[in-house]
Amino acid sequence: MYHSFILQALYRHLKIISISKLSTIKICHMSLNNISVYIFMIIFSWFISFAVLIPAYTTFNVFAYFPQQYHCRISFTNVKGSIYSLLVSYLIPVCIVLYIYCRFIFCIRRSPNRGVLLQTRHETIVIKYILKISLTMCVLGFPTLFFQLQFALTGEIHPLADRIHELCLSINAMGFTLCFAILNSLVQLLPQLSADEDSSMINLKISNV
Repeated sequence: MYHSFILQALYRHLKIISISKLSTIKICHMSLNNISVYIFMIIFSWFISFAVLIPAYTTFNVFAYFPQQYHCRISFTNVKGSIYSLLVSYLIPVCIVLYIYCRFIFCIRRSPNRGVLLQTRHETIVIKYILKISLTMCVLGFPTLFFQLQFALTGEIHPLADRIHELCLSINAMGFTLCFAILNSLVQLLPQLSADEDSSMINLKISNV
């Protein structure tokens, strides 16, 4: 789920911040209404999923089967697996989004071009909303983190730890779906650039080719 937010943030980073360095890459100048962008993001998200899961299944071997629940997941007793899951699912994605947000803020303060400045502010609103969603969803991971710390310190697991963990995951998934829909609506509601400002953006792109 968090990797989808990374794709949203990276697209906007390439579109605004890296425009001078990557001006020859067609994907940087495409709109989110372009089907090619979604195809690229889907393929890239598949690549990220495989890159994350292959070490989990091979090198770290973090997943365990729970017969009573009829599915596989990372056990609370697997400290190595819990740390790996925490890094790739929460910390790294949030840090990447936070880094892109800080880059946008820095770009707004130093950009002399009005068209680029307004476009960057528009994208910063979206990135800020993504960051808020990510941090809010991370809060739902605190109960799981608490039970893992409890096991690491006492060697015991609370009887309701598994159920609370599954409940938090379910709320996280539902919240992600709702927030992603709101995010898409927010993008549509943002004011568009005027003709002069849009022309300024296009001229900047052409001058960098």
